[in-house]
Amino acid sequence: MCKGATPSEATDAGNMFQQLYPPADQTDAEREHARRQKRGIRFSDLGDGMTRVDGQLTTSDAMTVENALRAITGKPLGGDDRTREQKHADALVMLADAYAKGEIKGGRERPTVVVTIDIDVLEGRTPGAGRSSTGEVIPAEIVRQMCTNANIVRLLTSNSVPLDLGRSQRLASDAQYKALLARDGGCRFDGCQMPADWCQVDHIHEWDAQNGPTDLHLLVLWCVYHHSFRHRPDVHLHGDANNLSITLPDGRTMPLPARGPTSQNKAA
Repeated sequence: MCKGATPSEATDAGNMFQQLYPPADQTDAEREHARRQKRGIRFSDLGDGMTRVDGQLTTSDAMTVENALRAITGKPLGGDDRTREQKHADALVMLADAYAKGEIKGGRERPTVVVTIDIDVLEGRTPGAGRSSTGEVIPAEIVRQMCTNANIVRLLTSNSVPLDLGRSQRLASDAQYKALLARDGGCRFDGCQMPADWCQVDHIHEWDAQNGPTDLHLLVLWCVYHHSFRHRPDVHLHGDANNLSITLPDGRTMPLPARGPTSQNKAA
């Protein structure tokens, strides 16, 4: 019951209830895949020189986009009478314009997104969810995926230059990242042309679910889309980074050879 609650409080309570008591016939990964299937952006010409932009993103993707737009907008200046929505619109156009001019370069910059989550929930031992610094409920599976490409500082609520870091460090080191750029040459998915600087580092053996070590031969580069795709419950990786292949939802298995200058060019 949410008697006396505001609409936002009732929505928040409903979201948290869904995370605490998920359907028994669905895994976290299956629920996350279902959420991602709803994403999309649509452009509708209004006929008066204006175009309506509508869409929806997963909460984690939306937070990434919003943080980027805020960074482009910068701090408020005197005499700027734009609304927050107008500032976001201008920042989005500036970002697209910079991309069209070839002025955007990738790197390891990561947006600052603060999420609080119980360690037992993060590691899948109990049901639950995380919360962003602004109060949104973040499903545990999304938090786990966010953690694969984030700096982590743990506030527990539960009772090196070497290229192989084992379980001592979750995030790839700068040395490892540079080695990945040279080895993979971009997103490892067959036919994807996303350059290496725009890719994310992923553990082939998942850090949480499979206790995957942060070792170079067990790390791989994906673009944002294929990083999410590879975590679908009906997609499976085989081998290590030097001999990697993937089984797709339709049952086909295909090799994913590295194509960078230091790759061993081994196909599965």
